[in-house]
Amino acid sequence: LSLEDLKAYPATSQMRTLQCIGNQIGGDLIGNAEWVGLSLAALLKEAGIRSRGRFLKLESLDGYHTGIPRKLAQHKDSLLAYQMNGEPLPAKHGYPLRCLFPGRYGQKQPKWITRITAESKAHVGHWEGQGWSDDAFILPGSRIEMPTDNGTVESDFVISGIAVTDDSG
Repeated sequence: LSLEDLKAYPATSQMRTLQCIGNQIGGDLIGNAEWVGLSLAALLKEAGIRSRGRFLKLESLDGYHTGIPRKLAQHKDSLLAYQMNGEPLPAKHGYPLRCLFPGRYGQKQPKWITRITAESKAHVGHWEGQGWSDDAFILPGSRIEMPTDNGTVESDFVISGIAVTDDSG
């Protein structure tokens, strides 16, 4: 299918936070954007994948590849995005097409998609083949910034910091 073919599907808009698996709490390898694209579930339904195609292999123009369970691709919030913040998807964010899956780190959100293949066995992707997580679930995390240095506090005090969560919100 061409990009124009994919744009003929009903468009879905989602605010999504993407985070690199190596991002530290408070780090800059995280960002929010408004994404527009088509439901991957709708595309897969129309493709008529047979029951033995329980996994998907996702391939990118730069040679990157990863695999996901078909069930994740069929999640209501799984998206093939072609717009970011009201503009065509910028090249550095995956033009013409990137995958977005809820609750997963960036390694499972491939850019520059060229091919999606249904397979009977799980595909071992680029990073997964080097020992990285195959699921890449976003993990909750936090950092307390105040009070500092394990200091003693009075009876009235403020605790502040940064927290991020998984797709549970």
